[in-house]
Formats: sequence, C-alpha cells, structure tokens
Amino acid sequence: MASIHINDIPSKVEHYVSRHRLRDAFKLLRHYSSHLGDWRITDEIDRMEESYSMMLRYATQGAVDPERDEMYSSIVRKIYAMLDRISRQISKPKSSNMYFSTVRYEEMQAGDTVGSLMKNYKTASNEASPYNMINASSAQMSERMMAKEDLEKRIFNKVWTLYPVSSDDDAALREAFESPVLPDYFKDMLI
Repeated sequence: MASIHINDIPSKVEHYVSRHRLRDAFKLLRHYSSHLGDWRITDEIDRMEESYSMMLRYATQGAVDPERDEMYSSIVRKIYAMLDRISRQISKPKSSNMYFSTVRYEEMQAGDTVGSLMKNYKTASNEASPYNMINASSAQMSERMMAKEDLEKRIFNKVWTLYPVSSDDDAALREAFESPVLPDYFKDMLI
C-alpha cells in the first residue's frame, strides 16, 4: 500500500471494481479511509465487506439466490459512495477552491439547516413584499431586501454543499418547490 500515492487511490479502487476484484477494492478503500482516522467509516467498510463475504459464501455453497445480482450491484454502489465520501473528507481541509471554502463555512454554521433557512427566507420574503414595503422608509426597504438576498445566498450555498441530503433537507426543498409564495427565480436558483 505504501507505494500507491493517495491521489491515485480513487482510480485504483474504480479499476478493481470494474474488474470485479472487490476484495482488493475493500483493502484499498480501507487504506484510503485510514487517512481520516474515522472509525465509523472503517466500520461501514467492514460491514460492506462482510455482506460481500456472505454473498460469496452462499454462492460457493451452491445456494440459489435470485437477489445475488442486485446485492452485488448494491455493494458496488456503496463502494463508489464511500469512495466519494472519503475523497470529499480528505479534500475538504486542504483545498483552497471556492466549493470547499463554502463547505467549511457552512459546517461552522452548525445550527442552520435547510428547513430553518427556508423558514427565515419565507419571513424575509414576506417582509420584502410590495404590500409590506408600502409604509417602509427607504432604509427599511433596503435592509429588508438585503436580508432577503443574504438568505438567498446562504440557502444556495447550503444546498450546493449539502452532503449527504437528509430526509428533513429533502422535505424542506420539496416544500419550497411546491410553495406558491416563493418566487420562481428562487426555485430556479435551487435547481
């Protein structure tokens, strides 16, 4: 393992998977995850490999398993998902590109969820509506529009860097798309 550079590991794992050499892929994936020192990731890799071992054991015993192909495909999908997850975690602390800078910023905003930001946006959008701006001073109007625009940027960044998407996040996004009060340009931005 020492002879493989960390940047070459993802392509090597993909090579092993494409050649149906999942044992080698698991070994390399475990080595790749060791750079993170996260026992939860190692535990997930162990569970995937255990599922693969059980599938092979049943196959060598001659057991008929009509779901074998689906199980194999599921394991391969999990390997690719884990590879992406590890690559993302390894790249995050040292990358200077805008995406990872935004990821780091969003992670510091621990209390903000897609749902809470959407709730704040609906309030800000309502306050910036023409009806509610009628009696506002120009300073209040400017402040309300800035608050709305700031929330649009925050929501965009949150959605852009969201990984993985939770069921609560998914529900908040679906609700936003179905909302008749949110502007179309905002929905376009979310897409």
